[in-house]
Amino acid sequence: MLPEISNEIRKKNQRTPASISSAAWRKYYEDKEQTKNEKKEAIRKRKLERVEKQKQKKTKKNSQTVRKIAPKRNKKIEVTQETVNEEFEKENLPTLQRVTCSKCDDVLISDVEDDDEKNIGCDKCIRWYHLKCTRFLGLSYLQAKDKFFECDLCN
Repeated sequence: MLPEISNEIRKKNQRTPASISSAAWRKYYEDKEQTKNEKKEAIRKRKLERVEKQKQKKTKKNSQTVRKIAPKRNKKIEVTQETVNEEFEKENLPTLQRVTCSKCDDVLISDVEDDDEKNIGCDKCIRWYHLKCTRFLGLSYLQAKDKFFECDLCN
């Protein structure tokens, strides 16, 4: 009923040198510090390897997904390149058309210095006129712009 003695060898603790000023004491702490630094370095290397593996997995996943998606994107780009001009014309059709005076059918220019050539819009509809084509013929643009203007068609 006595406990059995195991045949395992016990690990003995390293004895620390007795005097602080001895060479053995300095060597003991230098070795201890070196093993501590080696462990930290090993941990840092493992972490770097782990991060590198994760990056490789991500790039591998991304490259696989890009390979799958890339042909579809190329097809879409080809389709859009063929229709770019048509879409541009459809979107910009109102801006491409010139706005004309509803009375004389001349093109209206917004940055003219002559008051008679300046534009005024009907306050009830979307028609635009030269100032000279309206009842404000003798007025300057600054006087006419603040007045209510109703075209002959809305009158």
